[in-house]
Amino acid sequence: MGCDSGGSAAVPDAAVDASVDAPCFPLADGGSADAGVSFQGDLLPFFRDICANPECHGGGAGGLDLSAGHEYSSLVGVMAQECPDGHRYVVAGHPESSYIVDKLRGSICRCEGERMPLGGPYFLPVQIDRFIDWIAEGAPNN
Repeated sequence: MGCDSGGSAAVPDAAVDASVDAPCFPLADGGSADAGVSFQGDLLPFFRDICANPECHGGGAGGLDLSAGHEYSSLVGVMAQECPDGHRYVVAGHPESSYIVDKLRGSICRCEGERMPLGGPYFLPVQIDRFIDWIAEGAPNN
């Protein structure tokens, strides 16, 4: 599995109007039918197994640090380095505006970059749905 080690300088903080931002590819009516996604219990295992190895985001590739203890603070409300227009990795309550959804789905049209994890194996649709549900629930640090 490869890693995206490229990147550019951080973009200055800019306001993002999530209500105006349309998704690259429309999201379905949500992810799974289950509510109450736990960031710690449901999502972190995906990051730890696939994204946080030292060669990838455990080493800060692309300016994103997903090493233990940094996952939440590196994602929620943080501007994506690959997005010159100020998109954020996770916009709480707005999966359609969250760049992480584009990265996991491979629907990158507003920003630079490729589908993650680079070269696969890719997240399963049910796993991506869990991220969508969690973001729609307000992206709590639970």
